[in-house]
Amino acid sequence: MPRTDLSIFLKTEDNRFRVHFTNRTPGTARKRNKLFFSKFGPHGSPVAEPIPDAQAVSDEESLVFVDSLCGAQTPRDTRVGAKRRGPAPQCLSNETFFCHRNGPPTESKRDNVRHGNIHCNCTAKIKISCSEQDPLNATVTYYWRHEGHVPGSLDDLISAPLPLPVKEALATLVDESLTWRNIKNAIRVDR
Repeated sequence: MPRTDLSIFLKTEDNRFRVHFTNRTPGTARKRNKLFFSKFGPHGSPVAEPIPDAQAVSDEESLVFVDSLCGAQTPRDTRVGAKRRGPAPQCLSNETFFCHRNGPPTESKRDNVRHGNIHCNCTAKIKISCSEQDPLNATVTYYWRHEGHVPGSLDDLISAPLPLPVKEALATLVDESLTWRNIKNAIRVDR
């Protein structure tokens, strides 16, 4: 998929099921993403050739690599002349977007007992990866199965975050110094 279409794809998926996908990319990958975006531009306006003299935003010395056999974390060896094992490092971008209902359920007095908890360990996610071999395109892996809730159901809509146009409309009504009763009457849909 072209990188220029990623924002449209994410908005379409948000609107299709009324589910919000949140970017929850881990810290080390965020550093690599900053380096990739400084080199090849953001998703909205990618470039095929690396930007000359791009400032490396990522702190290479702070990257920690995990040994796949024992799980031990070791800092990258930065000594002059130190030999590195394995293939040459590639400039990659990896982003992970999770469903807004992802996460372990928590019990709270504030939870709405009638509609259940917002978090339900939903496994739906979207993974986006780009490489320097083809910086204009992205590979999208979509884990579409929502577990623990039904997308688009009343319970799901109640727990979903408000879309931006709705937030702006409510802010406008509050700025007009309407009371809560008047706002409630203005947004009723059953009349």
